[in-house]
Amino acid sequence: MKRWQLGVSFRGVPFFVDNTDDEFARRGAHHQYPQRDKGTFEDLGKDDPVYNLHGYVTEFSPGGYAAARDKLIAACTAGGLGDLVHPYYGTKKVQCTSCRVTHSDKENGVARFVLSFIEANEPAAPVEVDNNAAKVNDAADAAQNAALQDFAQNWNLAGVPSFVYDAATGIVQSVAGTLTGLAGPLPGILGDTGKFVSGTARLLGVAREALDNPMAFFMRQANSLTGGAASASGLLSDGLALGRQISGLGRMLSLLSGNEKDAYKTQQSFRTTGQSWPGVPTYTENRRVQAGNQEALQTLVERTAVIDSARMTPYMPLESRIDAVAVRDALTEQIDALAERTLPGFARSGLGGTGGRRPPVGEMSPDMLYKRLEALRVAVVADITKRGPELGLIGSYTPKVTRPALVVAYELYHDLGRDAGRATELAARNGVHHPGFVPGGQTMEVKLHA
Repeated sequence: MKRWQLGVSFRGVPFFVDNTDDEFARRGAHHQYPQRDKGTFEDLGKDDPVYNLHGYVTEFSPGGYAAARDKLIAACTAGGLGDLVHPYYGTKKVQCTSCRVTHSDKENGVARFVLSFIEANEPAAPVEVDNNAAKVNDAADAAQNAALQDFAQNWNLAGVPSFVYDAATGIVQSVAGTLTGLAGPLPGILGDTGKFVSGTARLLGVAREALDNPMAFFMRQANSLTGGAASASGLLSDGLALGRQISGLGRMLSLLSGNEKDAYKTQQSFRTTGQSWPGVPTYTENRRVQAGNQEALQTLVERTAVIDSARMTPYMPLESRIDAVAVRDALTEQIDALAERTLPGFARSGLGGTGGRRPPVGEMSPDMLYKRLEALRVAVVADITKRGPELGLIGSYTPKVTRPALVVAYELYHDLGRDAGRATELAARNGVHHPGFVPGGQTMEVKLHA
């Protein structure tokens, strides 16, 4: 029986088939090594099937041999995938990769074909995916730049008496002490530093290679803010340079925290720097300048810490929706408070830098700073809100008797395949000293998986 009767065709063009030579395999790389008799095969998955059909058309084909030949050639050279009705495997979605046509004087009215097809899928259409992490980092960069410019405009040591200069030296040293104190117990550098190193190096004005020994580098940079070093280098008198130094060291606290969650906590500790500084009376112009400098530095530190806290949120492991809401609400409250302090009703107390005036065109205006802080808040909320539905809820559970955490996990989730990991999570969340003995009669906080 001729395969014609089985309806062999490509793109609806029928033809006869003599035989097929099909290929099925796995794809990968064959690695060979010196002085070894056998190499290795790196398996990269199942290969796409290849169908090689030896067929022909004749005068008995619809429309005659010449018309059938031309239609089959046109079908093979058309763009995109087409349906191949294979004589043995049924209908396949394929791409024709080769079409060879042979004519012979011995077979007048016959055109023979050797056809090769690869089974494949249609190319996937590009899907737009929101890169919320990039949006948060971009918004943080913009807010940080605005904060630096604002600090430079409000830090003023030009022509001030010695007591104002000494007071500025004292609060800068206080910030340096806080930085070194926070960095001292930190465990090491973040596992994935690529997202943060370049920005840190740019703020500190150094090459990335300078961070090869980050803790030693951090301490050297922090020491440049203490004693007479800052005065000798002119750092105290250059508001923008001083702001970059402090902001860069603040960013390095994240790098030295070991992981993003601890980095967030470290930044939250850094945020409170300056809150315990004694107030400065503003009864003279020089005292107002002193007060303005102190307020400017405290605000810069707070902005830097909140902005770098926001940078961590896209990478922090949020264990539950409650955790996500807590982080979101805390950050939005902090960012909103910083933004509100840029408004006219929150004018600076001193005459540092701008002396309460609105900066001229070309300088950082309070309106622009406000907008950039609000843009950061929007980016953070969008990122955490998107992640929220993927997280579970938190509930409570009270085991009746003391049992191993694994047994408690099974009672809660009834999923032996995942209970080991959940038992570890349950013990860690509730501070259980030994996972083999979860106290009975005590209410525990447990994650409710959606």
